[in-house]
Amino acid sequence: MGSVSSVNAIAEHRKNVGFLFFDPKSDSETGSTYWIPHDDLLQKFDEITGSEPDKILWIAVYASPLDHLMIYSNDDDCKIAKKRLLKDLLQIQSLTLQDGVTAIPLNESNLFEWLAFITGPDDTPYEGGLYELHLSIPCHYPVKPPKVRFKTEIFHPNIYKNGDICIDILQDQWSEVMSIEKILISIRSLLNEPNANSPANPEAALLYKEHRNEFYRRIRDDIDKQFNE
Repeated sequence: MGSVSSVNAIAEHRKNVGFLFFDPKSDSETGSTYWIPHDDLLQKFDEITGSEPDKILWIAVYASPLDHLMIYSNDDDCKIAKKRLLKDLLQIQSLTLQDGVTAIPLNESNLFEWLAFITGPDDTPYEGGLYELHLSIPCHYPVKPPKVRFKTEIFHPNIYKNGDICIDILQDQWSEVMSIEKILISIRSLLNEPNANSPANPEAALLYKEHRNEFYRRIRDDIDKQFNE
């Protein structure tokens, strides 16, 4: 199953990722550069950037301090979004599929396109399913919400057939306190708490309300397809 290899790639990336910070306000005339390995990222993030974050040049590092790629600088038009997405990335690095959600930027040079996975919640018809999602994040994040779409086929009253999601937190109930992690957790909760009165998929909503066994069967058929592909 292709999704499994992608999940494994996320896990491998998580073991290697770290961040290299350059602080031009250090005692040295040229500034100071220091490497922070993955295990210390979230703990050190606020400590390093808390005093004068606008004075710091942020560089994301993958694999080693010598293999680095800049993804944030102060003269960037999207610097507020990138700064926030960096923190989102640090937060979600601690999660695995055992937590039900995981995610990573699709490309190390682009923080605005993410690959995510959620698992079907236990004791629901979606249990055992593995669902791939794509997140497209605007430059005005977190003022504006991301666009999130299921890439894996899923039968649900609030998910359009093209994978778009009808959920209030990505629309009129969006809040700047939301993060990539919280978005994915909310979407996962939606799987077990559909709103059939405001459907994106009318067929799924009808079956959910009037023919629940058939609704469950359709979900299970889709999950079986995942393991037969």
